[in-house]
Amino acid sequence: MAAAPSMGLKANISSLPPRRGRIKARIFESLVNSAALILLKVIRYLVSSAQIRAVPLPSPVAPPPPPLRYDGGSVVT
Repeated sequence: MAAAPSMGLKANISSLPPRRGRIKARIFESLVNSAALILLKVIRYLVSSAQIRAVPLPSPVAPPPPPLRYDGGSVVT
């Protein structure tokens, strides 16, 4: 008689939807893939904008004049 409750328990377990875990896994996988694609797009944008900024731009400030030399009684540049 002890075997009967275990058989009934097995029947209850097998009556659960078998795909519930698979569906959750697929939803989670699609969310992870979407997040990865968004991150890749952001990284690509940042890399491309960094390459554009890497081009040396002319300095907006004029370079300082050369230092003056004192040669006897006159200032020589």
